[in-house]
Amino acid sequence: EIESLVDSRGWTLHYLEGPRADHPLTSAHLSELIPGLAESDVYVCGPHSFTAGIRSAVRDAGVPEARIHHEAFSF
Repeated sequence: EIESLVDSRGWTLHYLEGPRADHPLTSAHLSELIPGLAESDVYVCGPHSFTAGIRSAVRDAGVPEARIHHEAFSF
């Protein structure tokens, strides 16, 4: 379902499989994966520490707070 939505909008879906060390969720790495990140809306959902880390990284990459949409959950 997600792949279909991504394809229909001309977006790119990245699967970050493997050890987290292979895919650091830093502003530099995210900016490399996502051209135009600073001009994008960012949607993130996950555990609080994950969403907080992504929010910080994309802010450091230049994404304005108003374009960061997040929802945290915990088990």
